Amino acid sequence: MRIGSATIFDKTSTLDLADTCLCGVCRCAIALAFHGPAKWLSWSAGLYTDEGFYTLDARHWVLFRHIAPGNFHDSLLSPGLSVMQRAIFGAFGVSDLCSRSLSVVLSLATIVFVLVCAAKIFWRRIRPI
Repeated sequence: MRIGSATIFDKTSTLDLADTCLCGVCRCAIALAFHGPAKWLSWSAGLYTDEGFYTLDARHWVLFRHIAPGNFHDSLLSPGLSVMQRAIFGAFGVSDLCSRSLSVVLSLATIVFVLVCAAKIFWRRIRPI
C-alpha cells in the first residue's frame, strides 16, 4: 500500500510477520500435543479414547498374537497405520507414549510436507529480494 511516495508495508515486514505467526502456531501445536486431554473429560472408557481406540488390533497382535475381539477392527480400516503401530509396539513395547509418539511424528511429517510443497509452488512469490 502506498501513501504518496512512502510504503506502509514492505515485503520484508510481511515475511517477518508470516514467520512470527508460523513459529507461534508451531509452538502451540507442540505444546498441545504433549499436554494431553482436559481434566474434565470422562474417562469411563479411557482405553478406547484418543489413540487407544485405533491401536487395539496392533496392541492385541503384539501381546496375544491375534486381533482384538469385537466388531470394530482398525487393521481392516487402515492397514498401513496398523502395520506401523505393530512395528513400534514390537520394538519399544506397548504403551500410550508409543502410540502418541507415532501420531506426533506423522503430524510433524505432514506439516513439513505441506511447507515443502508450498515453498515449491509459491517460492517466486515469497522469495526475499
